[in-house]
Formats: sequence, C-alpha cells, structure tokens
Amino acid sequence: MHSAYVKQIIKETEKNKRFYEEIYQSIVARVKTITPNELTEKEAHEAARNLIEFCRIMLDYKIKKQKEKARNFSACNNNIDKALKTSSEAN
Repeated sequence: MHSAYVKQIIKETEKNKRFYEEIYQSIVARVKTITPNELTEKEAHEAARNLIEFCRIMLDYKIKKQKEKARNFSACNNNIDKALKTSSEAN
C-alpha cells in the first residue's frame, strides 16, 4: 500500500475513535442527568453501555426483519413471474 494512503486510513481511524468517544461520553452525561437518583461514574458508564447494547439489539432486529421482508417480496415476485410465464406458454 502507498504510504500516504496508509497515513490517511490511520488519520480517519483516529478521527472516528474520537467521534465515537464523544458520542459515548455524551450518552454517559445524558444518563447521569435523566436519572432521578445520582449515579456514580461507574453506574453511569454501565447504564450507557446497557443502553447502547439495547439499541444495537433493536437495530439488528429491524435489519433482520427488513431482510426477511425483502426476501419474501423477492420470492413472491419470482412466483408471479413463473406463473405469468407458465400462463403465457400455455396459451
């Protein structure tokens, strides 16, 4: 690989790490402000990680359902195409 390309990849990776860290820290801060009882730093981080994991599970589920829907739609279209082809061949 070209050295400049590798440096660019490293730069982008570091930029993304900072971006994700900022998001994570903002979630931790938000968790601390919305809870009725004061949380320790450790509890706030645990709650943030739990929230992030919950969101990941929900997104994975949504993606899975969308893929299933697309597969079913495709299968339905294939069946319609076959039926139309069979019908036109019979005529």
